[in-house]
Amino acid sequence: MGYRMLVSSYNQIGGGGINNQKMAIMGALMNAREKGIPFSVPLISEMDQVNGNYEKYGFDVLFHRQGIEEFCRRHAIGMVEYDEGNEFDESYEAFFWKTFHILESDPFSGPDGMRDIFVDLINIFMPKISGSDLFARLSEAIGNRVGEVASCQFRIERDWIVHCRNELSKTASDCDELYVGYDAILYKIRNTFPDLRNLFICVDEPAMPVVKDVIKKRSAEYGIHSMFKSDFIGPSEYDALRPNERSLLDMELCINHSRFIGNTKSTFSNMVSVQRFCRNGTDDRDHIYNHRSMFLRRRLDRGVSISATNSVAFMDNEVLFRNGLILIDRDTNASLFDIRPGTRLVAQDITDGGDVLCLRNISFNGRDFHDGVFACAKEDVVRL
Repeated sequence: MGYRMLVSSYNQIGGGGINNQKMAIMGALMNAREKGIPFSVPLISEMDQVNGNYEKYGFDVLFHRQGIEEFCRRHAIGMVEYDEGNEFDESYEAFFWKTFHILESDPFSGPDGMRDIFVDLINIFMPKISGSDLFARLSEAIGNRVGEVASCQFRIERDWIVHCRNELSKTASDCDELYVGYDAILYKIRNTFPDLRNLFICVDEPAMPVVKDVIKKRSAEYGIHSMFKSDFIGPSEYDALRPNERSLLDMELCINHSRFIGNTKSTFSNMVSVQRFCRNGTDDRDHIYNHRSMFLRRRLDRGVSISATNSVAFMDNEVLFRNGLILIDRDTNASLFDIRPGTRLVAQDITDGGDVLCLRNISFNGRDFHDGVFACAKEDVVRL
């Protein structure tokens, strides 16, 4: 049997989104740096969910190698050509989780050395699509609007419905809203940014549960002009793009917009926020919609947390009702509102009354307030 070189790389079997693969590549690079073994750039895999096609191809199809090569030179990591005959030190899954745990530990708040290495690592990916005429044309078409253009990942595809039900539901916190449909996303955007008029929506359009015209119509009812890639790309040009290229195109557009709205459970959204911070050095214009608030909540974690609870600040004036109950007027003890489970409301202030919370001047939509002081049992609500 011939000599098998030990390298930090992997042979992925099966699908996996391009952002999950980027995390695995980052983990393999960190592993090579820590153990002093060579690194091989793995193949990219691609699963077309709509057509059921699976393919593997070289990293160079999607990315310039310059970023990885320069990182390896700076950190004294040897590089060898990819060869499935070599011995791979860890699996794809192990490298993905390595990066996941680095993010979870918040490298941006740790020692400067770790922060600098991680920022360097994030910036290794240089998508070829970002230098294309198509990207320049899309950027111009989407950005040429009166007023601000925000971008938002609508994670509403059919596979996400199943994933939320079968997997995410097992670990959801009280503040995590799992599947957030297009109407709920638009409602939260309108509540939070009443003056926003332009929204670029990134989504796997063929896998959406509704056609885009339904979303456009509903957006218009909220006073928002929504835009999709396919508004500016003909069917033949769109179909010619690989699924991974579409995702990278969306990501680059979202990174470059002034405001981004995403979902902490989505690797795409988290990587957009991480890369926005690494490129721009700011984190004050990213928001999430998968918090159970009736508003978007501003991200404070720079994209590193998958928990809606841990990624935002506690507002202290919004509650979610777990159980059906009657909201009582504190002054007269009169029953005023029969509250359904899942109802959210905001109050101008909330005080602790022992076993009850006292809510002063409440609103069920964030705008129309009912004056007075109202009481509810603490055990029946979640403070958001």
